[in-house]
Amino acid sequence: IWQSTWNTLYYMLLTVPLGVLLALLLAVLLNTKIRGRDLYRGIYFMPMIVAPAAIAMVWKWIFNADVGVLNQFLRLFGAGNVNWLSDPDTALISCAAIGIWSSVGYDLVLILAGLQTIPATYYEACELDGANAFQRFFHITIPLLSPTLFFVIVMRVMTSIKQFDTVYLLITARNPAYKKAITLMVMFYHEAFEKFNKGYASGIVLWSFVIIMFIT
Repeated sequence: IWQSTWNTLYYMLLTVPLGVLLALLLAVLLNTKIRGRDLYRGIYFMPMIVAPAAIAMVWKWIFNADVGVLNQFLRLFGAGNVNWLSDPDTALISCAAIGIWSSVGYDLVLILAGLQTIPATYYEACELDGANAFQRFFHITIPLLSPTLFFVIVMRVMTSIKQFDTVYLLITARNPAYKKAITLMVMFYHEAFEKFNKGYASGIVLWSFVIIMFIT
C-alpha cells in the first residue's frame, strides 16, 4: 500500500505541474490571432474524445522496445533500446507522458475560457505604460487567471490520484516494473475483482479519498 501510494503521488507530481504549465502556454498562444487557431484547438482537444484503451494501445506500440517509433528515432542518434514500459525507472514516467498528452487539451480549453474573460483594456493600458509581453503575462494574465488555474489544478490533482486505465492496460502483473508503477486504483482493482478481497479494496478507496481530501 505504501509503495502504491508513493507511485500515485509520484505520478501526480509528474503530470500536474508539467501538464498545467503546458496547457497554460498553449492556451496563451491560441488566444492570439494566429492562422488556423480553431483547427489547433480541435487538434489539441481530440485526445479527450478517444477511448483510453485505444490511446493505451497506440502508445504501447510507440514505446515498444524493439519496433517502437520512439526507440527507432533514438537509434538515429546512436542510442540503444530503452525498455520504456518494463524498466522500473521509466515505466511510470512513460505512463505520465501519456497522461499529459491525453489531458492537456481539456485543461487548455478551460484555461482558454478563463483568458477570454480578461478585459482587453488591461493589456492596452499596460502597453501604453511600456510593459513588455512578460510583464503583461506575470502582472495581468496570471493574477486574473488564478481562479481558473486553481480549478484546473484541483481537478488535475484528483484525476491523477484516480489514475487507472493507462497503468492497468500497459503495466501487467508480470511486468518487472509492476511494483514501481502500480497506482492505488490499479491495486484496488486487483484486490477487489481478481483476489475478491473486498474489505482491503474498500480500505484502499477510503485511503485514496483521504489523500484527495487532504490535498484539495
